[in-house]
Amino acid sequence: MTELGYSLNELSADYSNGNAAALGNYIAETVIDYGHTDGSNEINKYSNQYYNPINSPLLLNNPDQINEPLINPNRWQPLSFDTFIDQSGNLIEGSTPDFLGPEWGNVKPFNFNEAEKTIYSRSGNQYIVYDDPGSPPQLDVSKSTPSSDAYKWNFSLVSIWSSHHNPYDNVMWDISPKSIGNINFELIPREQENYKYFYQEEDGGDISSGHAINPYTNAPYEEQIVPRGDYTRVLAEFWADGPDSETPPGHWFTILNYVSDHELFDKKFNGKGDKLNNLEWDIKSYFILGGAMHDSAIASWSIKGWYDYIRPISAIRFMAERGQSTDSSKDNYNVAGIPLKDGYIETVEEGDPLAGNANENVGEIKVLAWKGHDYISDSNTDEAGVGWILAKNWYHIKDHLLSHLLLQGTFLDIQRIQELQQRL
Repeated sequence: MTELGYSLNELSADYSNGNAAALGNYIAETVIDYGHTDGSNEINKYSNQYYNPINSPLLLNNPDQINEPLINPNRWQPLSFDTFIDQSGNLIEGSTPDFLGPEWGNVKPFNFNEAEKTIYSRSGNQYIVYDDPGSPPQLDVSKSTPSSDAYKWNFSLVSIWSSHHNPYDNVMWDISPKSIGNINFELIPREQENYKYFYQEEDGGDISSGHAINPYTNAPYEEQIVPRGDYTRVLAEFWADGPDSETPPGHWFTILNYVSDHELFDKKFNGKGDKLNNLEWDIKSYFILGGAMHDSAIASWSIKGWYDYIRPISAIRFMAERGQSTDSSKDNYNVAGIPLKDGYIETVEEGDPLAGNANENVGEIKVLAWKGHDYISDSNTDEAGVGWILAKNWYHIKDHLLSHLLLQGTFLDIQRIQELQQRL
């Protein structure tokens, strides 16, 4: 501002005389004031006003300490760390981070209508949910049910797919548009039991067919062959990145900028009519995308807040600590146990390297997975790698799996953008 000759002390919001800085101040004040009344609780740093988890924290900062058992394996569990760095880069010592945004359904939306809203109540408090997809799978600890089967399959898939982070397994993927993408929305599963037909359990990926022809060159896309482990790692890091980038919601705007700046792009509103000048295009496109992301955030987090669903780390460890649910003739059978999968989820037998010095781990569950932070001493040089570990020690690597709620949220992003284009 100083280099360009602008004053840093222009505080007036009276733009009646045409002062551009005053107009900017007025717009800023209006937005800030609205943020104090939009239901986000910004004035208290967006803190939760009534939500409380029912499960005690999982103690990752002291693995030798015995964790209190889960009260409900279908509800969210906090995680405790010695040191926690949040998405914005804030360092929090000795922390048990709160559930972020469980009351976000209370935020005033941009373009939702009343038909898209459902109001629930829990413990005397209101939870507003937009575009309610219904309850995610629920684990029944006493009997086998279709919902339990979907729960077990869903979280087992997270464990199985974490084994794909091995770049040395000689599995190569074509990641070009020839082989990835191009899924008809009608094929995206809406029912829990259909997810197993959408995702490829062992190989990874989904049923997308790719594109036969590049629409610009009218020629087939060139293949881009890479190790699957490199692709899954980069994919996880892209969506898990933090304060050094745009963060996940901002990626949509990065994509918009790329498209808007491309020399072959025609800036026509909704692809029709006359070309818009750069300023009009930027205003309208940012307005639509910003509104779409705002409502997608409200919908996704309103769903997550109300259903209060469990993390993969908690679900996988809970099931594995109970045993396996595949072979009822074995001593470690439990109806709420994790399903066995040869080569991925197995029982520890005598002679297994994980059996322990006194066979204390015989009968426990082991998984082929990313081994976790305990295998990394120097983050600049060490690789945790993929290998067999006890399932009770399973760790997250930022989930590249679009689970029930995350898939719904991504679908909402795209659906909301399309709807806003039509309405506006």
